[in-house]
Amino acid sequence: MLYDTAPTALLAIYGKTLPSRYARALSRYAYGPGVAKVDFVLSGEIPWRDPRLAEAPTLHLGGSRAQMALAESEIAAGRHAEWPMVLAALPHLADPSRVDDAGRRPLWTYVHVPNNSTRDLAETVTGIFERFAPGFRDLVVAVRSVPASRMDEHNANL
Repeated sequence: MLYDTAPTALLAIYGKTLPSRYARALSRYAYGPGVAKVDFVLSGEIPWRDPRLAEAPTLHLGGSRAQMALAESEIAAGRHAEWPMVLAALPHLADPSRVDDAGRRPLWTYVHVPNNSTRDLAETVTGIFERFAPGFRDLVVAVRSVPASRMDEHNANL
């Protein structure tokens, strides 16, 4: 069988029915760096400095290669990066039905953070978007931030 779940969830599902050696291996699984989730409801299109970005339903906002490498090394060392990697999805670009009658649309982001971080990254992500799209903050109708330490409550497979 193939499972799309965390090792700890697999252990919780099958418990004592697993071979003991395999169960011990699952119980010792060490997670790497984590991810936080920050979701937005926006009142309109993002005012990108580079208009080509308005056509991309998925974006990586990480700066230069050197900035990305620095951020990832900080996170791997257990420290929060000043400019963490952000993966952003604008699902309404592929599915216009995601825009409601009032013109509101979703923006989903995932942010690289140290494992089990409790930090709320909403302001950090907003600031990163402002670098690429001044005025982004003015479009935010609502925001939901899920720190890495609570991602399993949000979605156990994340």
